[in-house]
Amino acid sequence: LCVIDRQPNKLSDQQSKALKLISEEVVSQILAQKKNLENSKLEKFFALSIDMICTAGTDGFFKRVNPAFTTTLGWTEKQLLGSPFADYIHPDDIPATMAEVGKLSQGIKTLNFQNRFKTLTGNYVILSWTANADPETGELIAIARDISDQAKLLESLQKSKLTAERALKVKDEFLANMSHEIRTPLNA
Repeated sequence: LCVIDRQPNKLSDQQSKALKLISEEVVSQILAQKKNLENSKLEKFFALSIDMICTAGTDGFFKRVNPAFTTTLGWTEKQLLGSPFADYIHPDDIPATMAEVGKLSQGIKTLNFQNRFKTLTGNYVILSWTANADPETGELIAIARDISDQAKLLESLQKSKLTAERALKVKDEFLANMSHEIRTPLNA
């Protein structure tokens, strides 16, 4: 007859500790590889985005900017990282921008904040921002989009509307006067 050992193999404490260390190391390596893969995907997204993506510190300096920043504004990455971001903001927009940064540092998200940023040529572009503060690092994470063309179009439409409204008012006044002028002799 064949005798089967019904007790499972028992590991010594030393073997058990070694197995635990090995399994923890394997899990750690798998998690590191997964994180590297995720970071690689995020880096590609960061580099390929046509929107301007950045991180900024509470010290008022950009920490990272994607290539869309340099494409839109004309400044090099080194220039953008080497100066306070307030140096690029239109002087009239600085108080509102700093107030918005204060809200961000309190944990209030920015959904649609607009300000003007100076380009390398000295012109200003209008940027629309969405931002949040990273709770772990305190850094600001933001996405901006150049809406200068849309703003010019909106301004042009508003001017056209005002012109049309003025023309309509002048026409109405003319017709009212003409109606009066025509009725007066007929009534007499």
